[in-house]
Amino acid sequence: MKHFLFFLAFCLSLFQLQSQEKKPFIISGQVIREGIELHNEGKFKEAIETYRKVSRNDTNYVWALYELGLTYTADSQFVNAKKVLEEGLSLDFDREREPELFNSYGSLLDDMGDQELALKIYDSAIRKFPSFSPLLLNKATTLLKMNKTSAAEKLLQENLLMDPYSYSSHYMLGLSAIQQGKIIPAFMSYIAYLMMSPGGRYQKNSINALSLIARNNEEIQSYLQNRTETLTDNFSLLEQIVLSKIALDKNYKPLIKLDDPICRQIQVVFEKME
Repeated sequence: MKHFLFFLAFCLSLFQLQSQEKKPFIISGQVIREGIELHNEGKFKEAIETYRKVSRNDTNYVWALYELGLTYTADSQFVNAKKVLEEGLSLDFDREREPELFNSYGSLLDDMGDQELALKIYDSAIRKFPSFSPLLLNKATTLLKMNKTSAAEKLLQENLLMDPYSYSSHYMLGLSAIQQGKIIPAFMSYIAYLMMSPGGRYQKNSINALSLIARNNEEIQSYLQNRTETLTDNFSLLEQIVLSKIALDKNYKPLIKLDDPICRQIQVVFEKME
């Protein structure tokens, strides 16, 4: 009787297993890349559904969580983003993505308005991954939001010594410099950003800032009035030349056909730097 009951239970289990809908096999790397494409197209809901196809038992699961966190954040689903990023950080496999997860987590906390906690996350991650450039950049960005421009400036300078091609760091350095009334350092930083990323997300902001400097706008004067540091002689001379707008005089001959105030000021700065 026992053998019959065991056989019956086995048959029922087998029948239930066969009757269940089989989960289709997926190539997770390809699925995640499809999700990234959807994200880049602004189709966040579709991207989220795509990432969700990756099983927890898949070797690319942490990667899927990371991308899912980015898409949730882009879709302003901050609570869901926080949940998946924390899950990614809690897992004990695929740890090479840990610095990226920390970076996204800190940025998310910043977006949620908790800058102090974001800084703690960045500091903890930087101690563990001191050469991961995006952590320093994002920490500096948070410091700028908190009006800690001097601290942000030092961090960005440190980051650029480590990674000179971090074009966003050049832009943020320009932002921190201009807020402190350091006109020439800001001018050079914005130029560096545009040279490295002419079509980047900060293109318009950089050109607008260069235009303000080139024309010595009232906004520039307000930065100068609030300046607390004394400039070095080299920067002081260049600043006087730029703010005097000598290069905008019709008698100053531009070297290129594009006759624009920004181009004229760039030319005169480079000439005097020689």
